[in-house]
Amino acid sequence: MKEMISIYAKHNSKDDAFVKKTQKMIETLHLQEMITTGFMFYIIVEVVAKMKGEESKENTRHSISKQEIFRKYINHYQERELKRNHEEQKSQLHKTTEFMRKPKTKSKKKKKSQVTH
Repeated sequence: MKEMISIYAKHNSKDDAFVKKTQKMIETLHLQEMITTGFMFYIIVEVVAKMKGEESKENTRHSISKQEIFRKYINHYQERELKRNHEEQKSQLHKTTEFMRKPKTKSKKKKKSQVTH
């Protein structure tokens, strides 16, 4: 389990403390039995990483259901995708407004060069 979490951490720029905390949380919540596929591992690690901050506010948990894991993952996924889409929209808007400003000066230069030829 530790090796899998280490590989996940490496790909997501997490440190050794993340690996230890995540492994401890998986053991505390008795999630090892649910990890039967790579996708389930990914979902559980994503949810556990998100839960770390929430758990300090709530009472200590001793287990979590598969349904709750999926619900939390879906919420996390939707938030992440909405944020990514928002950033893409801002980038597209910036490109559009930049495009709208630049052609006016270029078109005048093109007209002048066409007149001289």
